[in-house]
Amino acid sequence: MRMKRNSIIVHCFVIGIVLLCMQACASSQKKRAADYTPHVYNKSYDEVWDALVGVITDELGCALKKEEKKKGELETEWVHVFDTEGTLRWMLACEVKEQDGGVVVYIDKRVQMHDEKKKQMNHYRRKKESRDAMDRSASWKDYGTDEGSVNSMYQSLEGRLNEE
Repeated sequence: MRMKRNSIIVHCFVIGIVLLCMQACASSQKKRAADYTPHVYNKSYDEVWDALVGVITDELGCALKKEEKKKGELETEWVHVFDTEGTLRWMLACEVKEQDGGVVVYIDKRVQMHDEKKKQMNHYRRKKESRDAMDRSASWKDYGTDEGSVNSMYQSLEGRLNEE
């Protein structure tokens, strides 16, 4: 009787863990889908590409890190922002794809916050030699996306395309 009871408890525990994992996977897929909301434009690929590059370089003032027109991939360098909440950085990763009925554009704005506390703690723990070799990207944490700013980029892109 005791073995049967323990078996039931173990099964309930396993089912609970499986459900939590499924929920975590589902919520990460929802977030990913929100980050990559595509917009379709009824213009030529070249027109959309040129307008997107213009929005990123002229209006936002970003430097391009990766620009592969044939693959439809754009990526900016990190932009650092200092404010009262700390140090933030953001970058854009964009995809442009031809599809039936138009050109699809995906804009993903990745935002990270600098983990100052971790940096300060590690500063005193490490020797000078190891501090110099420390991977600086390890102190950045994902902060989320600013959906409003991504939507305004789509609006700017649409405005540029309507000017032509």
